[in-house]
Amino acid sequence: MNLPHPSQLNLADIVLTSRKKSILSNLINIFSTTPSDKTKTIFGHVAIACSSNNKKNIIEALATGVTKSSITKYSKKHTVLIARLNCLKYFEGLQIINKAESYIGKKYGFLLLIGHLADYFFSNLIRKDFYFFRKLTGNNNYPICSWVVSYAYDSIHIRFNSLKPRCVQPDDIADEIQFNPLQWSVIFSNAINAPTPPKKYSQIPSGPLS
Repeated sequence: MNLPHPSQLNLADIVLTSRKKSILSNLINIFSTTPSDKTKTIFGHVAIACSSNNKKNIIEALATGVTKSSITKYSKKHTVLIARLNCLKYFEGLQIINKAESYIGKKYGFLLLIGHLADYFFSNLIRKDFYFFRKLTGNNNYPICSWVVSYAYDSIHIRFNSLKPRCVQPDDIADEIQFNPLQWSVIFSNAINAPTPPKKYSQIPSGPLS
């Protein structure tokens, strides 16, 4: 199944992915599972659409830092879900992207991952969601992928699973999208058991993303 062509992306569309060959993504998948999870964790990475340009159309935090990339790199052997906030105004989209762009060039927050990992162990130990260590290790200068997206959306007062931005993981974003269809529309998904795009998006033209 081909991804939508970059020209079909809207400002601030959310791009959730599972990078099967990424050690970092696989680790995030493992410790994103918490006692309150409604679904099995699928996605270990999240990015945000910033343009319909064919070359640089998403903002994401990678191990090398926060940068602009092309969604085309997720066109093969990746599980992908693209979602859109319903009734998002254009100026709100610009505000979201301006916030996301403020992170470009910052180094990746590996210490934050340690905080998420520690919370994972304590959450499963006490059988209750635990957010202490990720708050303790939070540093705005060293973001992770979900941090970039959650803080960008927090700029227009949108939160995922009602969590503070520093506590959000890719799986929380996926859960919010899946279980809040009045607020979110899935415009593309090749994930098993993920929400099916509504009929109005079924005719989004796909094209070669290379």
